[in-house]
Amino acid sequence: MEKNQRKKRSDAEYNQQIILTTMEDLLEQGEDISTKKMSDIAKISGVGVGTLYRHFESKTLLCQAIMDKKVDQMFIEIEDILAENTQWPVRDKINVILTKYLDLKEANFTTLNFIEKSSSHSSSVINIPFFERLKNLLIQQFENVHSIADLDFKLNLMLNAFS
Repeated sequence: MEKNQRKKRSDAEYNQQIILTTMEDLLEQGEDISTKKMSDIAKISGVGVGTLYRHFESKTLLCQAIMDKKVDQMFIEIEDILAENTQWPVRDKINVILTKYLDLKEANFTTLNFIEKSSSHSSSVINIPFFERLKNLLIQQFENVHSIADLDFKLNLMLNAFS
């Protein structure tokens, strides 16, 4: 029985990856996701509609899963660059962080726009799931700098300006 459960989990992971890869391909090809039905996505992915819904209840959640992967990759890239360039001045480190963030937003504008329009949340950057992680990374860059008054507030303002 344990072997069957592992096979099912393995199949489920495989199906989820197929769905994500298919959706990423559609987005990269410039497909308008808002016009696609979940049944269309399932068919293109080669999975059943039930399988698609078992993994993702909506197109919004599917797009969010794709963006989660891209955000994780963005943070890995930022952390690698910062680790290789510890001697850089704070200004350059902040520039790298914000440039990578803006590159992510620009490269995924349509997807992010779809998520925003489909979501009941405010469009403020403060409401994005990785906001705290981004803000904390920025705060870390100021650790060796003399105290900056209202740093948290200033970072909130700055990041919200990018939304």
